[in-house]
Amino acid sequence: MIEAYCGVANSNNFSGSADGTSELDIALGIGKLFIQNDTLENDLIVSISKENCREGMQNYLKKYSNGRLVELANQINDHNDYLNLLKEKC
Repeated sequence: MIEAYCGVANSNNFSGSADGTSELDIALGIGKLFIQNDTLENDLIVSISKENCREGMQNYLKKYSNGRLVELANQINDHNDYLNLLKEKC
């Protein structure tokens, strides 16, 4: 489910993927997942929390450009304030 949402969220001017998947295909797949799984809505509510999103962003930034942003933030004693700046950009 999360991969499907990411597929739509990361689809700037989506024109379909290499395997021919369109936004409509992804949306239909998401709908089928909800129909097949009665607890999916509650599972997502529990999984997609503010804390989990923040932790996910921190983990992503540790890998992005070999953690260069995190490294620079640590050098200037930023105390993770860069995450708040990134949040404002979204």
